[in-house]
Amino acid sequence: MKHLIVFLIGLAAIIAALPAFAQPCYPRDAVAEGLRSEYGETLRMRALTSGGHLVELFAAPSGTWTLILTRPDGLSCAMDSGEAIEMVEPVEGDPA
Repeated sequence: MKHLIVFLIGLAAIIAALPAFAQPCYPRDAVAEGLRSEYGETLRMRALTSGGHLVELFAAPSGTWTLILTRPDGLSCAMDSGEAIEMVEPVEGDPA
């Protein structure tokens, strides 16, 4: 799980560096509601980056997922999405 969080934060940093015109961004509440109503996705994880961005992972029981980045100005941009997500519980003794 630790590796997933580190990966997501690193991915967020890369995406945040892309030009703003490359990503459609909308108010965070509108994005979250759209993911819930259109795909049945709900918030499963969030992390705050050192740059002040909020990275959130939304997922649905069907396996679809969306990763969003919310900027300090409150606008959220979709970073990536996909299928077949598997949420795992931490394994005792696993250093990750």
